[in-house]
Amino acid sequence: KTLSSEMPIEDRIPPRIYDIDLNGSETDRTIKIEIKLIETGLGINFVTVGLIQGNSIQWVNLTRQGGMGSQQPSEPRIKVYSALLTLDFDLMDMIIPQTYSIQVIVSDLTGNEKIYGLEDLQSIQGIQITVNMNPIIFHPVILILGGLVLVTGIVIGIRITSKTVGYDIQRIISESERISREEMLIQMDEYALGVTINFFDQVQGPVPVIWEPPLLEDQQQVMLDLSDKSFSTLEFVGTEEAERSGIFDFSTGSYECTALGYSFAVINPEARGGKENLTVVLLLRKEWGDNLLTFQDELIEKLREIREMVEKQQPSSQIELKARNLREFVSRLMLAFNKLYVSKDQKPESQEE
Repeated sequence: KTLSSEMPIEDRIPPRIYDIDLNGSETDRTIKIEIKLIETGLGINFVTVGLIQGNSIQWVNLTRQGGMGSQQPSEPRIKVYSALLTLDFDLMDMIIPQTYSIQVIVSDLTGNEKIYGLEDLQSIQGIQITVNMNPIIFHPVILILGGLVLVTGIVIGIRITSKTVGYDIQRIISESERISREEMLIQMDEYALGVTINFFDQVQGPVPVIWEPPLLEDQQQVMLDLSDKSFSTLEFVGTEEAERSGIFDFSTGSYECTALGYSFAVINPEARGGKENLTVVLLLRKEWGDNLLTFQDELIEKLREIREMVEKQQPSSQIELKARNLREFVSRLMLAFNKLYVSKDQKPESQEE
């Protein structure tokens, strides 16, 4: 028996990288990225590149520049995508040579997607995956900007130090343990609005999968916006990273908030790229957000505990309970903080001598 020539062939192959070219300009702090791809299916959906330097990463979507190669139907056509990325300004980049590497995400119109990490790209012969940027400390414009940034940094540093240095963390924690459960529950919504755990679905994008309190279920759009903001701010964890954390502003429409986000990846051989990306977000009222940063180390440790439960695939009900415990922990901390350091007009007492 012979197979019918009319049997449809399912496209399961994502776009393949043919060549990469990176060109950096120290003068205007830009890097031009050009990627040539081979796509044998319906076409390319998107090409996204992450520019990695140390523990930071900048993402940019590449645009189609046209094709090249054979026009014969039996041979693949090479698609060219490029972008000009302006680097984030960092004073250290101006005085220290920096090396940038890349990570590439490609997707076709069939839904096939592949994440090319650093190891994947290193296995492709003859392509450029790093670019070196020399310092330009003696450029007049950089000297002026550097001076302004330095002065601003000193002012900001003084402001942050005056708000955080001098608080006795252990004293606050000890006081928080004496807060009654009834008082804590009454004030919990005043400080910790909620906790969400978000998953980056390869098709749908950022999606909240676990949330506390349960009432957040009625705020689906708010949770979707928060999930999207967490991934766009923290981005995917790099191949050599275990975690990422960051602070960002967020509005629910009713409240202005400060969000403490925690990003990590879970190994899954069946997932595209071999891992799945998640974030955990603690949402705080804006007026208390700055003070809660005093406890950032303690809060990050609590977020790590949630991560460990996700990695061990513990039941969602147990993870939800852990998220609620985190909200209760925040409520107790802030009640204790207010009793020890905040006056009646709700302004923190100065810790400067």
